[in-house]
Amino acid sequence: MRVSEFENQNLLNPGVYIFKLATVDAGQKTFNGDPLIKIRWEEEETGESVFDNLTVSQKAAFRLVPLWVALGGSREDEVTDVDEFANRLIHKLSNSARVGAVIRHETYEGKTRAKIAEYKDASAAEKLGPAQARGQGEKPPF
Repeated sequence: MRVSEFENQNLLNPGVYIFKLATVDAGQKTFNGDPLIKIRWEEEETGESVFDNLTVSQKAAFRLVPLWVALGGSREDEVTDVDEFANRLIHKLSNSARVGAVIRHETYEGKTRAKIAEYKDASAAEKLGPAQARGQGEKPPF
């Protein structure tokens, strides 16, 4: 066994999973000085962690929308600006967040990692059944 094999031993397989919020940190900034929301999710059954970093800027606000909707928000909700949107999103996250997410593998600097490709409502992910909801299905149906 190579030492490198230990790096990916707890890597979630690609598929659809249910996650609960482990931590959210909104106190950091990107290299450009934009606010950053750092989220650590835990898969409900295994406790395996997946991380997502969301930049709070006008250009990157499109990445906040799917998470907002997965947490029960609406695309029709009114906000004054991206900062208010981010603050409301953090509030939703802090209130016992649970989401479905499509996991894909991504290779970065030679290392494979699990990445959230898409957020979904947790109830929609649960309806997939155990094979796809546990990451064992061929392709997520949404």
